Amino acid sequence: MKEVIVDGFPYHVTSGANGQFVVGPLPYGTYYLKEVKAPAGYILAQDTIPFEITSDSHVSEIVKIKNKPITPPGIEIPYTGNAVVIAVLSLGIILFLLGYRLVTYTKR
Repeated sequence: MKEVIVDGFPYHVTSGANGQFVVGPLPYGTYYLKEVKAPAGYILAQDTIPFEITSDSHVSEIVKIKNKPITPPGIEIPYTGNAVVIAVLSLGIILFLLGYRLVTYTKR
């Protein structure tokens, strides 16, 4: 893959605020679109997108690229226990409630 030279200069396109851009006029052939700078907050696309210009090409052919947003790293929650702690705590609550019921039942 080599850079396209038009009128002695490298051919680059820049998208506007809405992400759209216009390619042309270029000679017939197969071209590859490569993103060299991602919008703020998005990951740079690693793939190249092929497109072809022929005599049958449409004037307003649309090529869509889905940019992936940068996701912030997740918060790591410390590991504070496991199922044994929950089981022992549950057993303690059950024994407490049974003891409370036994004490209130014998007072009557």
